[in-house]
Amino acid sequence: MKKVMGKLAMLALGLAMIVGFVACSEENNDIPEEEVKPTPAPAVEPEFTTNLLSEGQYRGDYFDSGSGNILIGISDNTIVYDENTNQFTGSGKMIALCFNTVIAENPDFAQLEEGAYSGNKTNDKGTFTLGGKSYITTYTDGKPSKSAITKGSVIVSAYGDNVYAIEGVLTTDNEKTEIYYVGKIPIYNRSYLGVYSNLTSSVQLPEFNQAALIDQGTFYSSQSDYIMLGLAGEDYTILENYGNGQCIWVGFNVNLGSAGVPSGTYPLIVSSEMGADEEFVPFTVLDGFYFPPLDGIYGSWYFYAGSGLEAAIKTGNVTVVNKGNDEYSFILDVKDGHGNSIKGNYEGSVVYIDNKY
Repeated sequence: MKKVMGKLAMLALGLAMIVGFVACSEENNDIPEEEVKPTPAPAVEPEFTTNLLSEGQYRGDYFDSGSGNILIGISDNTIVYDENTNQFTGSGKMIALCFNTVIAENPDFAQLEEGAYSGNKTNDKGTFTLGGKSYITTYTDGKPSKSAITKGSVIVSAYGDNVYAIEGVLTTDNEKTEIYYVGKIPIYNRSYLGVYSNLTSSVQLPEFNQAALIDQGTFYSSQSDYIMLGLAGEDYTILENYGNGQCIWVGFNVNLGSAGVPSGTYPLIVSSEMGADEEFVPFTVLDGFYFPPLDGIYGSWYFYAGSGLEAAIKTGNVTVVNKGNDEYSFILDVKDGHGNSIKGNYEGSVVYIDNKY
C-alpha cells in the first residue's frame, strides 16, 4: 500500500516543488552583492513558458523587517515528486527564491510586487535573501545537487490574475544560470494571519469517482478516533494524494473503535491549532488550519491545484449514511472563512485504509 498521508495528516499542495523549502536565513550583511542586470520583461504579456512549474508561499513579515516574505519555486516539469518515497525523480533544475516584497493587505491574496530584485543577505524590500536559503538544486536521475545562490538579480513583471514573468541571472559557486519564466504562480497563505482560503466565490463540487477513508485512530486525542475522508474526481489520484483536479479532505472525529464513520450529521468545530485532547469530540468534523511551528496544514481542506485554489474549511455540516460493506453516502455543505460555500455529495464505495498510529 502506498503511503497516502504523512505523520501529521499533512495534505499535499498539488505541485510538490515547495516540499523542502525553508524559511530564509535571518543572517544580516550590509555589504551589497554585485548586481547582475537582466533584460526587462516585455510590457505586453508574453507567451507562457510550457516546460516549467511554479508556486509560492506567503509568510507575512517573517523577519519583522517591514517587508512581506514570499517563497517562490520554479522547476523543470521533468522533475516529479514521489509521495511514496518522499523523493523527487527525473532530471532538471529547481530554483528557490526568497523574495522580500510588500506586506499583503490580505494574506490570503498575497501578490509579488513587480520590479527589480537583487540578491542580498539583508531582508529589505526589493531583495531576495541569500545566505544559502535561495538556491538551485540540480537533479540527475533523481539525485540532487544543491548550490546556494551567491549573487544575482531578477526582474518581476506582474500581469494580474497571478500571472508573472521572472527573468534574470543567478550565480552559484559553480555556474551562472539564466532564469526566464512566464505563467501563473499561485501564492498560498502560510503566515499567522488570514483564514487560509483564496476562494473568491462559492464552489459546487464536481461528480467524484474516488473515495478513501484513512483511519488514524487516536492520532489527535485519546478521547476519539480520527478518520480522514478524501474525495476526488478527474485528474487526481486519491490514493497518491496528488493531481491537478479538485479534491476535498474531511477530518471526522468518531467514537473510539468505530467501524468506519457512523451515520449522522457532523458539524465543523474550530480547533485551537493542534488543540487540546478534549476538543476532539465524537460526531464532529475538524476544521482546516495551518500550524506554523510544524509548517503543516491539518484538518479539512478543499484543493484545486490546476487552478491554484485552496480553502481551509471552517463552518458547516457533513451528513453521513454508513450503509455497511464500505458503502457510504456523504453530503457536504460547508464554508471557508470568507463565507464561500463548498457543496457536493458522493454516494458509492470507499477504499478503507488502516493507518492507526
